[in-house]
Amino acid sequence: LPIGVDHDRKLEVAEACDIAHGRTHVSGEPRGARFDREVQFVDGEGKVLVSALTRWVMLDRETTRPARITAEIAAPFRSE
Repeated sequence: LPIGVDHDRKLEVAEACDIAHGRTHVSGEPRGARFDREVQFVDGEGKVLVSALTRWVMLDRETTRPARITAEIAAPFRSE
């Protein structure tokens, strides 16, 4: 997927904000070894400044091959 980044806009956001923080959560259900993670940076009033959807793959530590994500593994990262 092509990704575009507007670096000038990021500078404007950084210069305009005194206080910002990030928040993240896993969205949807894992699909095999893959899951989506939503990331947002918000200002002190909760206004979303930047958001992104990232796709992650869990790997087996010993084999470095993709490993299925079980409900038990995903549970602590769910935002419900």
